[in-house]
Amino acid sequence: MDSGTLSAQLEKLPASGLTLKLHSSPLLIRSYLIFFLLLLISVILLPISPWQWLLIMVGLTGYFQYLFRKDILLNHDRSPATLVMTELDWCYIRLKNGQVIKADIRGNTVLTEFVVILNLQASSTSFSPLLRFSKTYSVILTADSVGTHNFRQLKRYLRFKTLNKPVDEVQEESIIRSE
Repeated sequence: MDSGTLSAQLEKLPASGLTLKLHSSPLLIRSYLIFFLLLLISVILLPISPWQWLLIMVGLTGYFQYLFRKDILLNHDRSPATLVMTELDWCYIRLKNGQVIKADIRGNTVLTEFVVILNLQASSTSFSPLLRFSKTYSVILTADSVGTHNFRQLKRYLRFKTLNKPVDEVQEESIIRSE
């Protein structure tokens, strides 16, 4: 991507809103590695031939290595580097390779006390040609990965969003409130 296209994309980012720079989280790294080791131990205990065992181990290791780099360490080219949350129910994602994608916040976003799993759907008006490969993104956020103050602001932002309601119910609620 040339610098002219990138600068044109960056001009379209909103000037205000919640901006989150993502970092890897030690808590997520430990929990991911423990889950991977438990999965490998369970594969070892399966009553299968050595060739099947080897194929499963190589496949699992390769897939988990890709997911580990992309979702946990955040050092893959398709990993999100920055999230810019807008006042509406959508945000911008800047990937490590410099691409900027406009995405809608999906209703199945998980919001807990310690972890936020932000599920995003790339909109059709996005700037990225990456859409033909991946239209959904799941970003795992903890207080370690974005900072405690930003994590608290993100939870507050998502709590007030109408994520799980159909559009008709949201419009009815806004009509009732305005009366």
